[in-house]
Amino acid sequence: MEEQGLASYRQELRLLEEAQAGTCRQSVAFGAFVKAATDQDMVVSDQPSEALKRLDVLARCIYAQDRQLPRSV
Repeated sequence: MEEQGLASYRQELRLLEEAQAGTCRQSVAFGAFVKAATDQDMVVSDQPSEALKRLDVLARCIYAQDRQLPRSV
């Protein structure tokens, strides 16, 4: 896996240089960049995990309870 990440990284650098020189489309270089980052497990999902979603719900509930006016007895 490490070798694959290194190979993807080197290809991405080559394509980036070609894009800067105008011999490669920027979209191709960016695609290679994303692939290299994915191969190295550096891509983070933009979607929150299930645990984070549950924590957000819990935090909203606690915050909503704190914001309620105190009840008179």
